[in-house]
Amino acid sequence: MKEYFYLNYFLGDDDRIVDASVKFDPAKDNYYDIENTKFNSNDRVDFVLDKSIKYLSEDFFRTTSGEFFGSAAFCNILVKHQPDISLVSSQGVYYNGKLVEQDYFLIHPGKKVDAFDYELSVYSGKSLILSELSRSKKPRLVKGVKKIFINAEKATGEEYFFLANIIYFHPIISGELLSDLRENSINISWGSLGVS
Repeated sequence: MKEYFYLNYFLGDDDRIVDASVKFDPAKDNYYDIENTKFNSNDRVDFVLDKSIKYLSEDFFRTTSGEFFGSAAFCNILVKHQPDISLVSSQGVYYNGKLVEQDYFLIHPGKKVDAFDYELSVYSGKSLILSELSRSKKPRLVKGVKKIFINAEKATGEEYFFLANIIYFHPIISGELLSDLRENSINISWGSLGVS
C-alpha cells in the first residue's frame, strides 16, 4: 500500500514559520489561497526575511502569510513527481537586502484533494460529521485533528497535495516523493500519516 507523510513547515518537529513579508508581482486583489489564486507565467512572488533570520538553510518553508516556498533543488524533484503543480518564480532577500543563498519558488498546487479518511482519522465532532456523511450531506469543516488517515484510493495520482474540508496546514507527500527528496539530501522535516 502507498505511504503518505506530512511536511513540516520548517526544520525540526514543530510548526514554526519563516517570518517574511511577501510581495506578489503583479499584486493580487485578495489574500493568497492554495486553491483559488491564479498565476500567469510572468508572475513573481518575492519575499524579504525578518531581521531575526540570519541564514535560511531550509529547502522547504511556510511564510508568515501562508505561502509555501521550495528551493530549486526541492522543486526540481517535486515536478518530476507532480508535473501539474505550479512553481512561481521568486527572489528572496534578507532584511539587509542581501540575496538568500538559494533560488526559491512559490509552490502552488491550485487545488485541494478530498482524501481525508473520515472513518479512521481522529478529530473533534467526529460523530456529527459521520452522521452528516451518512445522510449524503457535505460534512462541516473538520477541526481539532489529532490523527490523520489518508484514503489512498482518493489520493491516487497525487504526490504533493493539501487536504480538502479540513483545517490542516501541512502538505501531504507520497512515500515515493519523500524517498527521492531524502536520496538527494534535500533539507526537510516530515512525519508519518496513516493510510486506508
